[in-house]
Amino acid sequence: MFAALSAFSWFIGAILAAVVHYFISRKDPTLAQSITAAEAAEPGAAWTQVPR
Repeated sequence: MFAALSAFSWFIGAILAAVVHYFISRKDPTLAQSITAAEAAEPGAAWTQVPR
């Protein structure tokens, strides 16, 4: 099953990228508000908690 899906992994990735792009570009302020709220709650934490 996974071997069959691996042939279409680029297509699945493109669909996921399109969905993310859609939600970012539709001018919905929800994402910006949540980032602003996180930054206000704990300044600097939103950008320093990147998993490595």
